[in-house]
This record gives sequence, C-alpha cells and structure tokens, in this order.
Amino acid sequence: MGNIFSSQNSSTRRKPAGICFSCVRSASDEEGGELEAQNDGSCAHGERKRYSNEMVFKSQISTSSENKPDNKSKGSLDCISSSDSKHYLDASGLQKKISDCSYDRDAQSCLAAEAMKSNVVLPEETQNLLRGRLSPVPVFSHKDISVFVISAADDTSVERNELLKRVLPQLKTHCKMQGCRMIGLNVNKLGEHSNIGHYTHRQLCLRILKNIRECSNLVLILLIRDDPGKLLLPEIISSKDFEAACGALDSRRRKRLQECYFKSGDSYLLLKKEGVGPQDDLITALTGVWEDCDSHQYLKSMFEEVVDIMSGEKGEERCAIKSTICLKIRPVGRSAEEMQGAEMHLKRLTLLDSKIQASVDENNIVQLTVKLKDGMIDPEYSSHVQYLDDVCARTMPILTSIVDCDIMPYTQMDPLPFGIDRWLATELKQGGHILKSLSRLPSFRTEQLKSFKRVIERANGHAVIVHGEPGCGKTTFMVSVINALRRWFPGCGILFRFGAMTPQTQISSNLFRSIAIHLSYFLDESAHEQYRKPASKEVLMGMLKSLPPDFFLIIVVDAIDQVEKVAVDPFDWLPVDNLPSNIKIIVSMDNTSEYLPKIKDILPKSSLFSLENLALNDLMSVAKENMAAQHHYLPNANELEQIRKCLSSVQSLCGVQLLTQLGYTGSLESLPNTVQGLLEKMVQELEESLASNKVFEALLALATMRQGVAAEEFEEFFTEPSQDDSGVPNFDGAWLNIFFSVLPFLHTINVGGVSMYTYTSRHFKNMVLSLGSEPTAKTSLESTLRALKKRLQDTLSVMDGRDTCHAFEEIPFLAFQLGDSMDEYIFGMNWLFEKICKCGVTEVENDLSLVLRRQDNQDDLLLLFSALHLSGHALNVDPAQFFTQIYTRLLPIAASTDFNVKFPSTAVLLARIKEFPMTSFIPLRPCLRSPSLNGEQGGYSSNGRVKMDAKLFAIPSDPGYVISLSSTAGKLAVWNCIKNTCVQRMRDLQEPKILQLLPGKRKAICLCGRELILIDLAEGKMELKLKGIMNQKLPLFALVDEYHLITLARNRMYLNLINMESGDCISTFKVGEDRFLNSLVVSENGKICV
Repeated sequence: MGNIFSSQNSSTRRKPAGICFSCVRSASDEEGGELEAQNDGSCAHGERKRYSNEMVFKSQISTSSENKPDNKSKGSLDCISSSDSKHYLDASGLQKKISDCSYDRDAQSCLAAEAMKSNVVLPEETQNLLRGRLSPVPVFSHKDISVFVISAADDTSVERNELLKRVLPQLKTHCKMQGCRMIGLNVNKLGEHSNIGHYTHRQLCLRILKNIRECSNLVLILLIRDDPGKLLLPEIISSKDFEAACGALDSRRRKRLQECYFKSGDSYLLLKKEGVGPQDDLITALTGVWEDCDSHQYLKSMFEEVVDIMSGEKGEERCAIKSTICLKIRPVGRSAEEMQGAEMHLKRLTLLDSKIQASVDENNIVQLTVKLKDGMIDPEYSSHVQYLDDVCARTMPILTSIVDCDIMPYTQMDPLPFGIDRWLATELKQGGHILKSLSRLPSFRTEQLKSFKRVIERANGHAVIVHGEPGCGKTTFMVSVINALRRWFPGCGILFRFGAMTPQTQISSNLFRSIAIHLSYFLDESAHEQYRKPASKEVLMGMLKSLPPDFFLIIVVDAIDQVEKVAVDPFDWLPVDNLPSNIKIIVSMDNTSEYLPKIKDILPKSSLFSLENLALNDLMSVAKENMAAQHHYLPNANELEQIRKCLSSVQSLCGVQLLTQLGYTGSLESLPNTVQGLLEKMVQELEESLASNKVFEALLALATMRQGVAAEEFEEFFTEPSQDDSGVPNFDGAWLNIFFSVLPFLHTINVGGVSMYTYTSRHFKNMVLSLGSEPTAKTSLESTLRALKKRLQDTLSVMDGRDTCHAFEEIPFLAFQLGDSMDEYIFGMNWLFEKICKCGVTEVENDLSLVLRRQDNQDDLLLLFSALHLSGHALNVDPAQFFTQIYTRLLPIAASTDFNVKFPSTAVLLARIKEFPMTSFIPLRPCLRSPSLNGEQGGYSSNGRVKMDAKLFAIPSDPGYVISLSSTAGKLAVWNCIKNTCVQRMRDLQEPKILQLLPGKRKAICLCGRELILIDLAEGKMELKLKGIMNQKLPLFALVDEYHLITLARNRMYLNLINMESGDCISTFKVGEDRFLNSLVVSENGKICV
C-alpha cells in the first residue's frame, strides 16, 4: 500500500472531572461524547456531581485511541515475522473451526456491548440493572421452541394426526439445523397415560402451557371446525358469583356445586378430584344461571382457555416469541343433524373467531374446505388424501417462516444491556431471573424479616452473617431480604449474587471477579482491568473505600459456602469488618460450614443472624396453603393429623415441599417421619400414578447435571421410541407428566439461550444423590451418569446442526462424578479450544476446579488455571486467541530447566500449541501474574489504553493493513500492522455495520444505518451515497462487478441494480405479488443471483 495513507494527528482531549446529567445528554453529538469540565468537579452549569440517587454510570471501554498508538503500550501487538505468515487449512481440523467460529461477538460482544462514546451516560435500563433494580427483569433470547398442536374437538383429529406425523418431524429437523431446540406436543393426548388422582387433563395442560410460555418461543397450532369443545367447570369463581349461583340453583345442584369447590381468600377453587367425573347436568344449570352475566367468563372448553391465554399476551412484556397458526375447517355436505349441532355452538364459535382474528396474524390463518364422507374424514379416500396433503403443504411454510423470520433473528440478537461487559451482563441477568423465580415462593418469615431489619440497621462496619440448618429455607429468606432492602433503603444500590447457582459464581475467584467488575461501573474504572486483579481483601476494600461517601451500597451473597475455593477462599477476599459507613455486606451459609467458626471469632454476636426452622403451626399453614394454591387440594381431618405428626419430626421447608407434592397424588396416609422417607414415598406414588418407572431417573438426571436439563432433553430422555398403531410419533407428552411432577422443585436459568431446569434447593438435590447412591435404589446413580454421558457424547458425534454447548458443559462434570479420567477435558488442546469457543473460558475454569478437589499434585492444574484466568477477558471476546494467550503466558516458565518435570501435562499441551500452524499476534510482554502486583503497570503507558469494539477487515491487495469498523462509535480506521499505527480515520458515520471491499480498488461499500455509502479508503472520506433505503431486518446487498451492486429493496419484493459511479438505481426486478425474499446470494462472476 506504500505511503498512500497519510497519518492524521488528533488533539488530546482532557477527561472531565465532573459532569451532570443535563450536560452529558446535551453533548450526545459531541465527538466521543466528552466534555470539558471544571477542575473542582463542577460542570458548566455549576452543578456538582451527584451519586446517591443520580449516580452517573459511564461506559467502561472507549473507542480506539484518538492518538497514534504507543508501541510501548500494553495494547500494542507485535506482528509475527512475515516468513511465518502463511495460511494453513488442514491443521487437525481446527483452522476451519477458527474461521467458522463466528461466535458473533461483533455486534453484542463484551467489547461491543461496552464500547460507547467515552463518558456517555448509560441508559436507564442499564443503570437500574447495575443498581439491582430489576423491574422489569431483563430478557434473554431463547433458542427453545415449543410447538403445541390442539384441536377443539375430535372432529379434527385426523388433520391433527397428519400434522403430528408429517409436519412436526420435518420442523424438528429444520430447527436443529438452525441451532434451536424444539419440542412438539399433541395437547389433546396430554395426561392420557397418567392416573393422577387430583388432576384433570385440562388443568395439567394449562399448567404446562403457562410454564412453557415463560421460557420458550411458543408456537400454537389450533384446529377448529364446528365444535369449540366440551364445556368444563371453572377452576376459580369469585365469591360473589359463586354465592349468586348457589342461590339460583335447586338444592340438589347447589349441594353438588358446594361439594366441588372450597373457599380460598375471596374466591372459590375447584377441587381437583371433582374435575374428573361427568358434570354435564351442573354445567347446563350454571349456563342458565350465568346467562345474564355472560357465562363465557367461566364456562369454557380447554380449547377456549388456550385461545384466551394467547390473546391475553397482547401488550404484555414478552420474553420470547409467541406465534399462533389457526386452521379453520369448513365442512360441506353435512347432514341436517350435523347442521343443527353446529347451530348450538354458534355463539361460542363467533366469540372464538373474534378472539382469533384479534390475536392471530392474518397470514397465519388458513381457511380450508372439505366435503365429508359419512360425516367424517377418511384418510384412505382419494379426495381426502389430497385434502390432507393440502393441510400439511399450507402449514409447513408458515411454520418455517415463523422459525426463520421471527424466532431466529430474535435468538441472534442476544439482547444484553447496553454498555456492560458481556460476562457481567450475563451474570446480572441470570441473577435477576433466579430472583424473579424464587420470589414466587412464599416466605412465611414476616417476624424474622422485621428482626433482620434491626440487625442490618445496627451493623455499622461489620458484615451480617445469616446461618441455619440445610433445607431450612435460607435462600428463600435471602430472596425476601433482597426484595425488602429496596423498601428499607430507597435509592441504595443492591449488588446480589446466588453462590454456585450460575457458571460465573461456581468458583471463588470468578465470584470475586464478578463483584469487582460490577463495582468498576460505580467507580468509572475499566471493566477489563478487573480481570487481571488478584482476589484479595485489599483490592476489594480499596474499591469499596473509593466509592463516593454519599453512595449507599449493599452487597448480598447467598450460600457463599457452596462456592468452590480454587487457590483462594471466599473470605480471603471478602471483607467482613472495618467496612466503610456507606457499605453493608450480607452473607448466608449453613451451620455446618467450615467458615462459620472463623467468622464467629471475628464478628460480634449482633452481626450473626440465626435462621431457625419454622414453628410447627407455621409449617402446617405453609403446607395447607401450598396444596390449595398449587393443587387445589383440601386435606381432610385424618390427613391433616398425619401431616402434623410428620412435620413435628421433619421440621423443614423441604419436608413441606414433599408433602405438597404428595397432595398432588392424593397420598397423605401413613406418612414417614424423615425427609428421606418422604422423598422415597413421593417417588413411589408418582411412579404408580404416572405408570412410569422414570420419575426417579428424572430426579437423578436433574441432580447430576451441572447446569440442569433442557425441556428438549427431557423429551429425548423420557420418551419411549415406539409408535402407536396409527403411526403418529410420540408427541403425546407422556414425558411432560414426569416433568410436571418434579416441576415444583425446579427453577430455570438461561444458558446460551437455552432454558435449563435445575433444583431450587441444594439440600433436596443432595438428598436425591444420596438416595441414588444406596444399593437398594431402583435406578443407580452410576447407571444414570453413564447413560447421560453417552447421550451427550452422541450429540457431539452427530453433526446435525444442533447447538452442542450444553454437551461441552456437562460431559466433564459427569465424567468427574463417575471417577473417569479428566485429562482429555483439562489438557486436551482440541477440547479446550472448542469448549472456550462454545461456552467461554469460565466453564473451563469450573472444570479445573473439579479436578483440583481430588488431585494431589496440583501444580499443573494451578498453572493452567492461572493462565486461563488472566486471559479470561481476551478469550471471552475472541476465543481464537487461545493459542497465543496460553503460549505467551507460559513462555517465561517454559524456559526453566525443570518445567517438563514439574508441569508434565502442561508441557505436553504447550508443545502441541507451539506446533499448531496458525499465524497470530502475540503480546509484547508475556505475563503470568496480575499486572497490579508490585506496582507494575503490565505494559500500559501512564495514559495509554488501546480499546476497541471494532470488526476487523483484511485488505487482500495490501496485506500489511487492516480496517477496523466500530458501530457504536461510528468510526472507521485503517491500520498499518507493521508499524502499529493508524494511517486513516473517518468519524461520525451513522451506525456503520457491514463493509464490503471493492476488488482491486482502495474503496469500499459500507452499510450505515439503512443506507449504503461508497468510501474512498485512501482519502478517508465518503465519495457517494447510493440511492434507496435497505430493509431493517435483512439489509442484504452484494457486488455484481466493480461498477454495479445488487440490493434487496426495503419491502423485500424487489431487487435493485445500483450503479456505483452515479449512485442511481438503473434496473429493478420484482419477485411477484405478495412474495418476499429472505436471502440473497450472487455468484462469484456476478452473473447469477439466487
């Protein structure tokens, strides 16, 4: 490229000492978002900085330096010599994985999420998340897709079965190829194989539907003809309407109605056992009674209730995509009797139709006409065969369109709060969802909460320790505390973590890192510098003391004793005394924790809060309320006495949960007096009720998996492979009966876009593992572990496009529990690299923590752990740096003479990395310790920070140069890789997203917002703006030749040919009426467009 790019110098801008909200907002168009400020900390308006309620949060990573990079700075890179700059395409298959590992961190990566204009105030949503104000809870994108097929009545069962047999299997394959997980369900079959005493098909279906829709993309396929379905008794009736109905009914029906319901609060609830028998006579009478007040408010079929659930979604906060397809079938050639039957349902059908029209996209409503044969559909009849083919042919494209155009773009967004480090943002969102999930559990500790408030108010300078017996409800209590803190201390910041419940909090050093990065946003420090800080009290205390004195912060850590200690204990870095007056710390642990005696020696008794078991009467109240709320079950006097006798021995909330679930099966006689005995009885009763021996297998699977089990895995693990006589695959949902039976013990976390179900109580999980380890167990722990490991290994061997992240996370954990060798998962180069690409470096650190538990010679493991831990920030942003990060950090130690003897496994790994033929940059200063130790700056100049959120583009004709494009900063820069300097720069670009270099020229087409511009890279300026506006979701364009460009029009119905010399559209091709393009591919010679 020679010297055609002239270097540009920029004036250095002074960092402001203080900025008020109005100044920052008014300067949103200022270059870099920076403002001049008075040295005394006041702004141009004379307002002082405010921290208590209006603390200014600023982005932690600025855009690339305005000055030429300093070769001596930490961020500088030395290019490997040109003699090594080759491309190797066959290096053990990993080279392709690197190029394919898009991991698209460009738009939503750690750096891109943080990189805003310097000193710009973060959005209110982000600030609330950092302060612990989680209303609404930040959303995750979901890769789970649940497709439920439901017909209003049996008159559409043939069409329903055809969809299940022909369409859903194809759709499941399509979803796998897209990297999504799909489960299918024949709703009309749900519960058919169970014999649960107090549950009906309708109630089981609606419970599961409501649960699934909260953590999955939901697609409903509705089929309706003439019959909207059988009316059912309502689950809930207001006291006013119930009493009015009793007054209007005759004595016999009034008695029957009163037997079916029991009063709970201001409503009457349907007893589950009363939903099973025939109720036609009572329903007919109630229809007449409620005619004036619209009986459709209460009397509905299951189909109508499903439609109500979906239509009620409109306008609500949604965490996933919800779509509905409705197949309306109009039969012709009906008999007079059939016509009369249809007339009877006319009012209900009209109301249903209006709801469907209002809530379902018109493109998703399929109108079908069929001539019946003897009043029914005959799959063997030739015209009906054609009709069924038409049903499938018209449904499948709509389903694939929903997946491709609605769900897939949503899953790829991964909406992280703007301006926060990706690693921290994931942890905060996980914590928010765990808090939301556990907040639904009743606490029943009002008096203890009041006592705790007095303790926390008096705790000046000391941490407060909450301790209690395992299973007494400490986590539930801590959730109540977190929610109460917002009322007790309005305006304060709340930083909370649930120990060992998320990947980021499973080991001590990562928990410290998570808290340190979080604190950096209150201090306007660089987030990525916290990755290098050692876990020590001095570091954390220094950050706490640096907080403004008028900013009040409370740090809450639940179950800190469950966090793995790797090289450092949690209390080696968490201060518990001599705290600043504006800081409070609350920690919970078991009475059996090894930390508690040490803490008691340090803290006064007033800082220790003992959480006692609930009194017997309180436990009884909890049990009765849970049974009423969860199962609509009212125990009789004999059952209440059995419950009281059991709880007087058990005395734990875990026992209450088990008793509640025994109410689910109606088995409250002869109760054991131990928690373990209750667990065994619950398993036995559930397996008898469900006619399945897989309930305990499901419990064991949940206990042995680190992250939990996804709904799709439940379906795969617990669905029988055989098919019924009709040839319809097993979408009957038999596995959902098992899933629903253990659901009360679970909560969900989102791992890589997949909702994982895991235990709420660690005590309950340990009981399940203990029961599985007993010699008399029906399903042994070892057999379950081996079966799960084999299934997950099979998903890695079958390359069907599915997301394998969960398999990489779980296989080492299962191998560890089995006692298998862990060398492949710890020192295997291929495995380490692929796992970092799929799951991030945190999961590899968690695997290392497992092996450190049982291995005597820990030098090898600690060395690798240190190298990975210090490289965490770089590897989370760009996994392809794995080779050079590990190589460079181990280089100084590898030079020692005893390296191969002292670190044999690491030496083998390093040798493989050295041999791996990949041209890469290496850091100038190899370092295997924190740069902050001994006052070292680790390569940073006093004011030099090279930070970037840019996508990088190679210039084929000039291999010594690269182009960086920053969407968030609106900048484009050209860099000389040899001299380590920026030689050309463009600013104030409007949301630059995509860059396409013109072959043989120093020019490029850049997508800025929804417009295309032609850029002269040599001059660093815009040469031409092309005509037309791009489609917002699919801004597709491609080069035809060096003078012409083809683009997808805004409405996606046209292709436009653009002349790049004039910027005009010279030709247009229309696809057709009401047909839309979803992709655009142009051949290499530009002659063919697909």
